[in-house]
Amino acid sequence: MMVIKNQGVDISLEIGGIATLEMARSLFEKKMDAANLSKIMKIQNAAALLKIANAISMCEPDAVFVNTGSELDKLFVRSLALQKGEETLLAMDHGKPYPAF
Repeated sequence: MMVIKNQGVDISLEIGGIATLEMARSLFEKKMDAANLSKIMKIQNAAALLKIANAISMCEPDAVFVNTGSELDKLFVRSLALQKGEETLLAMDHGKPYPAF
C-alpha cells in the first residue's frame, strides 16, 4: 500500500476554523502577551503557524505560553509547576533560586 501525502482534509484546519495567516495572527494577539507574541512571530512557516493557531482555537485556553527552550522559559515552566503544586522542590540544594513569575 502506498501512502499519498497531502490529500484529503486536514481535520485540525477544519475543526479549528483558522484558515488564513491573518486569522492566526488575530488569534495569537488575543491569546498571547507581547513577549509570547514576539516569540511566535519568529516562526516563518505558514503551515506551522496555522497548525498552532488551530490547536489554540480548538483547545480554547485563556492564554498561551510559547516555550522556546531558553533558560528563562525553562525557569518559568519550573516555577509555574511549583506554584501550581504539580512539582515540589527536593530537600537537597538545587543551586539556583526559582524566581517568582
